[in-house]
Amino acid sequence: MYPIPGRARRRARPLLYSDPVTAGFGASWAQQPQIPERLADLARAVSADIPELRMEVRYTARGRSQRRPRPQSDEDDQVRYWEDLTVGETAELGSCAITETEILAFARKYDPQPFHTDPAAARRSIYGGLIASGWHTCALMMRLSVDAARRQELATTGSPGLDSCRWLKPVRPGDTLTGRTEVLETWPSRSKPIGFIRRRNELINQHGEVVVSVVGITMYRRRPAAG
Repeated sequence: MYPIPGRARRRARPLLYSDPVTAGFGASWAQQPQIPERLADLARAVSADIPELRMEVRYTARGRSQRRPRPQSDEDDQVRYWEDLTVGETAELGSCAITETEILAFARKYDPQPFHTDPAAARRSIYGGLIASGWHTCALMMRLSVDAARRQELATTGSPGLDSCRWLKPVRPGDTLTGRTEVLETWPSRSKPIGFIRRRNELINQHGEVVVSVVGITMYRRRPAAG
């Protein structure tokens, strides 16, 4: 335990401020010279190391902490909000290769049908060989979509669901799948600071064939009001 400077038998005065760093150390400790300045330096250092922290801490002469929003930076300007997306806009999501090991591992855990889990049984099936679970290809599409959203700094905030999902061609070991997306429709929420985007996402194999096509809705944050 740390000693509590200035501890007295009389009832302690209320803390001058409720900063969690100093809670429990007593009001007199918080009023010591240089303590507020050191805490301010610590807060600035943490904010510098963690970009997600968008608040800066200001200490007054009495030691009371106050928080205020940091000015908007050039980094904030790079975020793409709902207002920045337009109908007809397209984008590449990136590419990934799929292996037999991955197909077997996913299917044996989540979709244990013989044409996904047993190469010999798959050869006797209508597919003539091992194929990936459709849910596996959707998971690959999801990963490519999330990675692309991060690269493009899209202000996504989840999805209420899908309109359709179509598996159009089998996906086989060794295939390379490339994702692409197109904005089909946009509309704002009536009650929340978000907007909705209806998209078509597709995965295309190395032969130029669309193997899966998904139409769904994504929610995006609205651009904050200036000032």
